[in-house]
Amino acid sequence: MTKVAIILGRGVEGCGVTKNAVEFNNYYKNSTIFAVDDKKWPRINSMHVDRRDFTGADAASVGAVVDTINREYDLVIVFSVPSLKHSEETAENFIGMLRAINKPKSLIQVDHNFASIARNARLDEVCECMDVLMTHSLAGAFAQWCTREGVSTPLITMGVGFDYAAHRKKFWKPIDEQVSKKLTWIGRCALWKGPVEVIDLHNNFLRPYSFITTLEGLEASVQSTLITHFDGATRKNPRDAIELIRGANRKRARSFYGNEEPGAAPYLYPDYTHDECMERLATAAFGSDLYHLKAEFYGNNIEYCHAEVVATGTVPLFHKHFGDNITHRKTGLKATAKPSGTIWYDPENPKAAADTILSLSADPVKRDEWREMAYEFWKGHSSASDVYDDIIDKTKKSKLMARTVNSSLESFF
Repeated sequence: MTKVAIILGRGVEGCGVTKNAVEFNNYYKNSTIFAVDDKKWPRINSMHVDRRDFTGADAASVGAVVDTINREYDLVIVFSVPSLKHSEETAENFIGMLRAINKPKSLIQVDHNFASIARNARLDEVCECMDVLMTHSLAGAFAQWCTREGVSTPLITMGVGFDYAAHRKKFWKPIDEQVSKKLTWIGRCALWKGPVEVIDLHNNFLRPYSFITTLEGLEASVQSTLITHFDGATRKNPRDAIELIRGANRKRARSFYGNEEPGAAPYLYPDYTHDECMERLATAAFGSDLYHLKAEFYGNNIEYCHAEVVATGTVPLFHKHFGDNITHRKTGLKATAKPSGTIWYDPENPKAAADTILSLSADPVKRDEWREMAYEFWKGHSSASDVYDDIIDKTKKSKLMARTVNSSLESFF
């Protein structure tokens, strides 16, 4: 059986990239995560990561990883590279490590915007060390960056996989154990994940019907002021919300979990420990991630917050623009083309989504049918077995592939 080394050159950030590596490792048992430990990120303990740490700035530590991989593993998948906040020694040693590893090597690149890509240290050199690069879309930010920088390593697309059955077994609750008038959004402080839209949806349409709406994962960053206040960092014009993400308010957050008042303003909670958040999410009748990007940036991929909302047993509320622009891997149709148990949020008509939420909240039988339908639909689109087996296969083939133009790569794979 192929043995896979997973490398987190950025370390354990506790966000989407870490989740991607963890999901791969959980699915493909014959794999090991090797993580740089030079920098401790704020969310390092947000989820359990079974890993071997090594120090990127220490040549001996890096050399030991190279020896282990070359001796014991068959291929390498790099999920992240050192950031600009890492030392120059870490970046230099990381590049040396990639050059010294003699196994097939792929890089997974999941950043959606140029600013995020720019925060990777010496990424052009990293790319040239790889046999193949994988990203969401060949028209996305990373693909455009590769063209601009003259990167010659072949670039192809990959999926984002999730073990729906394992997550369901752990967190899914019977319909009568859920709060029928509760909506929970999960994510972080990125406006393209739609936290402001959820706040407005609650205050304008759900709150008059005694709904509870919670948003989890809002770290106290400068970006968060754009969510908590109409005027951003000036902070003179707050949104109507119960803000529990900063200072003394943050310390009070735990006392609110499970004690939210129906009909109150939406509750804005700080970054979370994964399993604790999933337990809370499972009590909600509705779950949301309103991720939306430029159409060409999606590829056909979901976010983990999408998958977790579905597999935890809530009825999903997703952004219609996202659904209109991704193609389901099994049906070959756009995600919004047929009923899928998903409520689609249309910014041109948010009341339509609210009306569906209100209708389903009053009908537990129909709501149960919707969440089961959503589970089957999204599992069919992004199951771990389909996605991760494909990534392994593409990485295996990368050493055999002649350096060629990107336009012909898909036929090879």
